[in-house]
Amino acid sequence: MAALELLVLASAVAFVGVGAGVGVKLLALARRTRGFPELVVGFSLLVLAGVAWPLMLVARAPVPPAALRTAYVGASLTMALGWAGVFLFTWRVFRPDAGWARALAGAGIAVVLAAGLAGAIRALTLPDATALRKPALPGVVLLLSAQAVYAWTALESFRYRTLLRRRIPLGLADPLVADRFGLWGWTGLCGAGSILPATWASLTGGDPGSQLSHLVVGVCGLLSSGVLYLAFLPPAAYVRFVRENAPAAASGGGP
Repeated sequence: MAALELLVLASAVAFVGVGAGVGVKLLALARRTRGFPELVVGFSLLVLAGVAWPLMLVARAPVPPAALRTAYVGASLTMALGWAGVFLFTWRVFRPDAGWARALAGAGIAVVLAAGLAGAIRALTLPDATALRKPALPGVVLLLSAQAVYAWTALESFRYRTLLRRRIPLGLADPLVADRFGLWGWTGLCGAGSILPATWASLTGGDPGSQLSHLVVGVCGLLSSGVLYLAFLPPAAYVRFVRENAPAAASGGGP
C-alpha cells in the first residue's frame, strides 16, 4: 500500500476512534446534565465517526453487492442525520434568536435529510450495485450541504472565541472554554477539507483517488482528529498551556 493510502487509512482510523469516543463521552454527559449542546454534538459525532465513516470504508472495499448496498444505505442515512445535527447545533448555540439562522438551519436540515433518504433509496433500487460508487445527485447535495454547515460552524466558532477571549481579562470567561470554541472552529475547517476532494470530484468528474486528494484527505483527517481530541479530551499539559497563555488583565494605576 502506497504511503499516501496509508495516510488516508490512518486518518480514517483516527477520526473514527476519536470522533466516536468523544461522541460517547458527550452523550454520557448529556444524560447527566440534560444539556442540549452536548446531546446534539455527541449524537452527530457518534453517527458520523462511529457509523457513517466505517460504512464508507466498507463501501470502498471489494465487497459483495448486498454488502455494498447495505453500506451505502447506512452511510447515506447516518451522514444526513449527523450533518443535520451540526446545522441544529450551530443555530441553537450561536444564533438562537436570529430568524435568518433559524431559516438557514431549517433549510439545511431539510435538504440533508431529503438527500440522505434519496441516496438510500437509490442504493436499494439501482440495478447495478457497483454503479453506487459513481457520483450522483443525492451524494453531491449531501457533500455541498456538509461544506456549507462546516463553514458556518467554523465562522461562528471563531467569532465566539474572539468574544470570549476579550472577556477573559475581566474574569468573565474561562480560557479553556474560549479555546474549545476555537478548536471546534478548526474541527469544522478540517472536516470541510477532508471531504473537499470528494466534493470537487463529484462536481467536476475528477479523480478522488489522486495523490493530491489522498494528501488533502489524510492531512485534514488527522488534523480534525487532533483538534477534536484537544477540545474534548485535553491532556493536563495542554490545559496548563492554555491557562498560562490566556490573555492577562491589563495592569495600570489610576490617576
